[in-house]
Amino acid sequence: MNDDATHPLPEPHVGSVLCYYTAEQMLNFAAEQVRALEAENATLKRDLQYARDGLTKGRTRMREDLERLRAENAALNTKNSDAYTEGRADELSAAIAHFEKTARDTDDQSHLGKAFWCRAAAEALRNGWHR
Repeated sequence: MNDDATHPLPEPHVGSVLCYYTAEQMLNFAAEQVRALEAENATLKRDLQYARDGLTKGRTRMREDLERLRAENAALNTKNSDAYTEGRADELSAAIAHFEKTARDTDDQSHLGKAFWCRAAAEALRNGWHR
């Protein structure tokens, strides 16, 4: 470039001397700044994509965990419900046997009514009324 093509810049001041740059120097400086900013932009884009991918993977894992826990919870509720039903039905069967034996031994027919209601409750349990 031609030395006549120098432009004074308002800054920086070096001591009391005003620095002058050629147009070529300014273009080179601007080009370096653009390259640095492009490199920084590319790095930021990579970091952003990495973070987005991580969030996507995390959400996917959370969704999978939630589905698995829901399935496990449903299976556990069914298992507990079945265990409850079997336990209560066994207790009711024992009560039926007790009331029927007491009715035979004492000739007290009120025990047969109690046995009837226990039998009805056991049947309701087996049919799943409690679920």
